[in-house]
Formats: sequence, structure tokens, C-alpha cells
Amino acid sequence: MDKFQPDTSAQQSKSPELVTVHLDGQALQLPKGENLLAAILSQKFNLPYFCWHPSMGSIGACRQCALTLFTDETQQRGKTIMACMTPVADGMYVGLEHAPAAEFREQVIAAMMTNHPHDCPVCGEGGACHLQDMTVMTGHSQRQYQGLKRTFTNQYLGPLVNHEMNRCITCYRCERFYKDYAGGKDFAACGSKNQVYFGRQQDGVLESEFAGNLVEVCPTGVFTDKPFASHYTRKWDLQSAPSICQGCSVGCNISVGERYGSVRRVINRYHHDINGYFICDKGRFGFSYVNSESRITSLSGIDVGNDAQPHDFSIAVARHKSKACLGIGSARASLESNAALKQLVGRDNFCSGLTAHQQACIRACQSLMQHKQQASIQDIEQSDCIIVFDEDITQTSARIALAVRQATRNAAFDKAQTLGIPRWQDDAVRTAAQDLRSDLFLLQSKSSKLDDVATFSTPLPQETITDLAHSLVKYGLNATSAEAPMVAAEDALLSRILTALQRAKRPLIIGGCSHWHLELLQTIERLAGAAPNHWQFALLPDAVNALGLASLMDEHTLSLEQLQAKELSSAALIVMENSLSALSVDQKQQLVEQCETLIVIDHTHHDLSIRADIVLPSTAFTESDGVVVNYQGLAQAFFRVKPPTMPLRSAWQWCQMLDDVFGQGNLNGLQKLSQLRAHFQQTLAGYPDMSALFAEQLLFKSARQSMRYSGRTAMIANQTVHEPKNPVDPDSPFSFSMEGPGKLDAQGHALPQPFSWAPGWNSNQSVSKYQVSVGGVINNRANHVYLGNDQIDKLDNSDNTAGYGASGDASADARQQERPATEAIIVGNTMSPMVSGLTFRKLPHLFANDEFARTIAEFALMAPPPCLLINTADMDKLSAADLTNKTECKISHVRVELADQSSLILQLFPCSDVAKGVAYLHHPRVNHEPLLSLLSSISVATANDIEAHQQQLNDELQQILEQKNRNLARLQKTDQMIPIQFVGEGR
Repeated sequence: MDKFQPDTSAQQSKSPELVTVHLDGQALQLPKGENLLAAILSQKFNLPYFCWHPSMGSIGACRQCALTLFTDETQQRGKTIMACMTPVADGMYVGLEHAPAAEFREQVIAAMMTNHPHDCPVCGEGGACHLQDMTVMTGHSQRQYQGLKRTFTNQYLGPLVNHEMNRCITCYRCERFYKDYAGGKDFAACGSKNQVYFGRQQDGVLESEFAGNLVEVCPTGVFTDKPFASHYTRKWDLQSAPSICQGCSVGCNISVGERYGSVRRVINRYHHDINGYFICDKGRFGFSYVNSESRITSLSGIDVGNDAQPHDFSIAVARHKSKACLGIGSARASLESNAALKQLVGRDNFCSGLTAHQQACIRACQSLMQHKQQASIQDIEQSDCIIVFDEDITQTSARIALAVRQATRNAAFDKAQTLGIPRWQDDAVRTAAQDLRSDLFLLQSKSSKLDDVATFSTPLPQETITDLAHSLVKYGLNATSAEAPMVAAEDALLSRILTALQRAKRPLIIGGCSHWHLELLQTIERLAGAAPNHWQFALLPDAVNALGLASLMDEHTLSLEQLQAKELSSAALIVMENSLSALSVDQKQQLVEQCETLIVIDHTHHDLSIRADIVLPSTAFTESDGVVVNYQGLAQAFFRVKPPTMPLRSAWQWCQMLDDVFGQGNLNGLQKLSQLRAHFQQTLAGYPDMSALFAEQLLFKSARQSMRYSGRTAMIANQTVHEPKNPVDPDSPFSFSMEGPGKLDAQGHALPQPFSWAPGWNSNQSVSKYQVSVGGVINNRANHVYLGNDQIDKLDNSDNTAGYGASGDASADARQQERPATEAIIVGNTMSPMVSGLTFRKLPHLFANDEFARTIAEFALMAPPPCLLINTADMDKLSAADLTNKTECKISHVRVELADQSSLILQLFPCSDVAKGVAYLHHPRVNHEPLLSLLSSISVATANDIEAHQQQLNDELQQILEQKNRNLARLQKTDQMIPIQFVGEGR
């Protein structure tokens, strides 16, 4: 994704003018005015560079991309130019291999190597280093400098990123990405001349949620992946596979690397329309739960061995056969697994795993696609007016937030264009624009990390945000800004928003499900239905496959409330990859006791797996193939990076085996995933045709292992001298080996790349060799597959908990009257009381938003402490009952009583970053149960409470560190005894 190339949206689809440029005597047709370096790389020539990046433009800092620009066609006289700072012009004669230019490039490398340590054998970047590639490319092979090298002291930058400043070549990429592109405030270039230092003012954790991209942005080994380094293997020894990030609904493309049976790292996998060159830290480092000691690795509840065949399994499970069988699906399970469970139990017995309120919210996101195609990240970056409704996207959908930050620069690009400054001249554009920004209205109840680029970011109460949305529907589509009322402060804000929308060419409305604010989501849906064609929308579900699950929901699909109301005393209940966090501990226990047999299919232990009668270990996304559907309705395939060891099976395979006992036999005989998909396409309404995503008939598969992959024949030499046969994977176009020249599938589409490599380009910069043009789409990319909307028409909205239908045509006054008489409002997925005059909401945090966060030691270290954020003006609401005679005392902690007789001690943070009347609560329990619905009272914590709480935090910190060391020791031990079954044929 190249922000610095001309806009290719529908509004500006005009092809760029092509002119003739002569490169080493060869005539090329290049886009006029484009960056010459980008144009040459797009033609697949090898030209070294360091400081330039497709998404960050040019500053000419490294002087590496030198060319000779000749005065005429005789090519006898010329001057040395920097390609990244030169626009393409008609009739240029340029020398790439011209001796003076080639010598200049070699001398630039020589100067950089003056202080660079020759530590490639121990450097974490070795073998995938851009500096190594460029050194070879320029022919610099002899060490020339014999003096002492400059040295720096490295910094501690947190648990995710290592710092080795001595390897720096001063390309400024790190600062430009972190500070200019991602908006980080705690990292910069310090010093001058030969003592430039890139880091923080003092040691500390990098605050940006995109800090991990420094690992890929840096062309040397200054910044490296710390978790990867702790259990290190050479990058060329990784077995890799293309996959999809499971962290949120954006669906960023990633590449997963594995060695000795454990997943080692995740890196960005370029996708033009989604993640481009960058992913957030949750996507990069949030995979390690697949290696955790919490994994379910064996069957329990039935007396069969781990390698039991289907017939033996059916006999063992048969004694649990019940009169009825119900199933609970999951928004984190693949589309195939949810479909298999639905066929297993039947549509009348299939539960989404969501409450009625949550189902309605997801349906609102799905229904929006009837009116508008949801905006891609590429679309978001081209927007010139953005309104974000009640969603802190920096913490819930961080990649969207990064795109929004780039969109605020469009006003600067427009001004630069009027001045004749190319988009890619980054420093010149910033100088010309200064603080000029496109409109960004953050209508939220809490400040966010986008406030620094926002037109409006004052925290607002939830009711005000909802009223603004309704007013936007009322006035925005039928009146001018002058006709809007100008009475209250929010009316003045509405007028500003309407004015901005009217002058915008590509406005965008963003909402999300982090607070399950149904009324707001449906209002945005209504707005999309009536908005002009050039308006764009994006509604963000809360899970990776929420819309995939929604595509299988119909009028028969059960909500959790409907499931609980059923008679389950003679029924078997199958819970698939769902911890039922929408239910309290008591409700889960009641469900367990209510059903005759509880069967849990999952890969990680949770409350239900401990209580289940039968536990079937499923594969995580790193060990299975499948499809998930992102917020746009885009179906994307992920592929296993390693074969699972028995008894692990994909959730759909367990459903197939259970079908022999509990189902109708519909899944019998479907051994391959391709057969299963074909079956669902014929039998399930709305199931998409995804044949374009797969290469089932590919004769020569692509390799998961690089050509330099080492040790394959000796991996189990300490166990046996016999080399096992390579595992066979019938469900994907990739082989578990170094062999496989396949580049295209049977339809001529390019296969997703398991790893980044091209001849002469071992670093991730090699992706340019596979793009149509630098920053453009991948060559021969298969067509996108979007889920159809025909199933939306069948949805029944009668279970809407807000008291109004999907059309959302009730007035705000009518909605207010329909609320219960008690002082309560819709918050989360249940009715939550307004305790002490405060509306409680869950505090979103990137590293603490999901149920697996606590199993990842690095995330547990970076998550906020149990806390409560309130507006400073609301302090009297907390102290009125408890500090009648102590109003001068400072409240540091509060005690929150819950309906289940438990209590929480929370650190109190009074601030101006939260709207009045709103309280944001964070506690690890909020990811496992509906904590907000259990709140009953709040009081000031006593000294004993605080002391016990601090001791508990210290104990938890120690447990996290011990867990981290224990996991590392266990994985290192596993390296020495990799299962032969895993290395060999698997099953």
C-alpha cells in the first residue's frame, strides 16, 4: 500500500501519463512525476536504497540510490543524482550501471560500514538483513576501516523490542515511521553528526501500539523481535505459512514461522487493501498462546487413546448419546468449523454463542453491507473527513486507527499538489502543510491516541454521542448546516460536522462493537442506507470471524438466552472454541448442570473445559486450515504452519467424528477440507464459493521451507537414524518441505507467500518483486471473495433487546420511554446499573482485550493494572457516602462490590480524559465474564484493602515472570525431543 502514489480510488481512476525514460540504453515507459526510485523498482531492476520506504516517501538521507543523469542521448556527460529525490520526466537518460554511480553507491556502503559491527553471525537480523542485501548488491566485499568503531549504550524498550544501537546506519526510517507515520511521542533521533542516537529520552516501554514494526522497518538489526530472540532460530530455518491475524476483525495478512514444533514469530504479509506494510503489536506478538502451557493436548472424559480411529471414538462416545444435541458456535472459530457444527446439530439447535443483544449488533454490522461496501484500509487512507462514533479504534482495531491517522494528511497532500510538490517528497509536504489536517471527529467518551490529529476529541457522554448520530440522520441527509439547530453545545458540534461532510469528497463514518452500543450501530446502518454514494462506512465487529458466524445465522439460530431457556436435562451440549464470556460464572455453572452431557472442543483451557464431561483438543489457527471473514465481509484463507500432533484435530474434524453419534451422518465421507467446502456450498444457504482462494488441483505445491532450510534430516537424529517421510497436507497448496516450485494455482493466480524472498533480496523488501508496481497489488492476485448479503434478508430482529426493530425508526424520546423505570442504560451486552451516578464501561486496551491476553507473558506485563478512570468532576460522587468528614483525603483505590458476593480493588485515576458521568473499568475478569452487569456498589478502599491488593499485584507479577521462564524452558526442552509423529506423516 503506497500512500505516496497517486490516488487510485473510483473518484480518481484516471491512469497516470506514461513517458519514456532510457535506463542503461533501455527505453522504459514510466509514470510522469513519479519517484524515479519507485519507478525503477517497479520495473524489477535492482537499485540499492535504505531511507526510502513506499509508505513513507522520500527524504534523501542515505544517499544510496545514486544514478547518473546524462545531459543527452550520447550519454557522455552527466551528474550523479539520488533516484528517490528525482521525479520521472520525459526523455531522461539515466545510468544505473554507469561506473561513477556504481562506485558512488559502493562508497556509501563503505562509509556506513565504518562503524557498523561485523556481527552478522550473531545478529538476529542475519540472513534477512537489508544491509546485507545492499552490501552484496553494491559489490562492497572488503572491510576497509581498521580503526576503532563508535559504540553506544543500548536501551531497554520493553518486552517486545530489542535495541542494538551500534548497528545503526542512520537511515532515519525508525524515527520517520514511529514519530511521523504512527504518531508515537516517546521516540526520536537524538544527537548530531556521527553521534546520532535513535531511542527514548530514557529507558522504558515503547508506548506506540505499532512499535513492533521497527523490527521490519529497520534495514539492519538495530531493532529486533525480543520474544523471537529469546527462543531463537535462524530465519531461513523457519517453516512458514501464510495466515490471517486473529486479533480483531480487520483480518491483517501475516506470515507465521515455526521450528521444532513451536511457533516462533509472526511478521507482516503484504496486502494492498488491508494491512499494507504494517501490522499492530497485538497481531505481531499475540500468537504465543498457541505455545502456552494452557493448551489442551489430550482427550478427557472418554476412554480412548490419543490416536483413536473414528470407529473406536464413536464407540467410546456412544454411551453419552442423548435425545437431543445442541451446539454453540464461535466468532473465533473458522467458517468451516461453524458450518460443520451447524450441520451436526441442525439449524434449530445451533446457537451463535452470543446474547440476543450481541446478535443484533453483529447483524447491524452485516446489514450495513446491503447499503454500502465497507471501506477498506486503502479507502480509509483516502478519506478527507472521518467521524468515529464511540469506538477507541487505537485499542480495538489498531490497524484501522493507523489508516485514519494517514487520512488526516490528505489536506496536506492537497495543498502540496497546489504548490507543485509531489506526494512522495515527504519533508517538503510536511514543511508546506505544517499543522494542516483533514477533518477527524472523535465522538467518544474517552480520549484516545488519535486526539493529536483530531479536529474534535472532547469526551462526550454516551447519550450525547447517540443523539448526535440521530441528528446526523435527521439533518445531515435532508437539510443544510444552516438549518441545523444552534441551541446546545452538541448542536454547534453538529453544525461543524455537517459543514465538514458537505465539503468532503470522500467522507467516512466508523463505528464498532467494543461497547455493544446497538442503538448507535443501527443508527449508522440507517445513515448508510440513505447516504450519498460517495459516503463510506465501516462497522467493526469484535472478533476475527464475527461476520463469518453471522453469515450462518438465520431466524432459527439461538441466542444464549434462548439456549438457557431450553430443556437440556436430556441433551448433549457441544461448545466449540467458545469460553462463553458473555455468561457469568454462576450462569456457566448452571448451564453445565442443566445439560446431560457437556462436550467442549477447544485448544486452550477455560472455565468450561474444566467442567466438561468430554474435552476434545482442537488445533489453533497455526495448526489448521480455514477461512475467516473480516469486517468488510471479505473471506480470507489461513494455512497451517505445521501439522498437528495427535490427538489434536481441527474443530470441523471433531464435528465430523461426533456426527456419527449425535448427528444425521451428513458429514460422513468428507475427509478433505475441499470436499467439506463443496458440501457446504450446496447445502448451506449463503455459503460462498471460495474455489478461487484455493489451488486444490495444483500439481507442484509451493514450499513452506526456504531453500536454505537446514537440519531437516537431523532433527530427530537423537531419537532415530531413520528419516521420516514428509507430512502430507491434502488441504492446502503448500508442502511441508523445501521442494515445490509452484508459483500459481490451477487458475493462474499467485499463491500467498509463506515467506518473503526473491533473488538478491532476503529481507522483507523483496515484496516489491511480486507487486505490479511498488506499493501496488500483488501480481496475478486472485479475485476477492465477499460473502453475499442474501442471507441478511432472512434475519429475524424480534430478539432486539433495545426495544425497537432493525429499521431503527423510533424517535429518541420513544426509546427513552422504552427504557426500564430503574436507573439503567444499555452498556455492554446486558442492562448495567448506573452505580453512584456513573455509567460504567469496559476500558479497551490493545493488550488486554481478549481471553488469551493473560496467557501471553509480554501482554500481561504491558496491560494496565486493575483500575477505574473517572472524570475529576465526578470525584464527589464516589466520596459523598464514605468521606463525609474526610474530604481533604486523596482517594487512591476503590472497592467495587459485585452481585456474586465477590469484590474488586481498583486503582482510581481521576482525569479529564473521560466524559463526565462515565467510568471506565479494567480488570482481567472482564475478558472472561460480564463483569459490568454484576456491579452493585462502590466505596473507598481501606488501607488493608490497598495493602492486600498491592501484594496480590506483586505476586501476579512474579507469577507472570515465572510463567515466561517456564514456557521458555519447556519449549527449549521440546526442541530436543520433537515428536516423530509430528515430523513424519502426522496421521
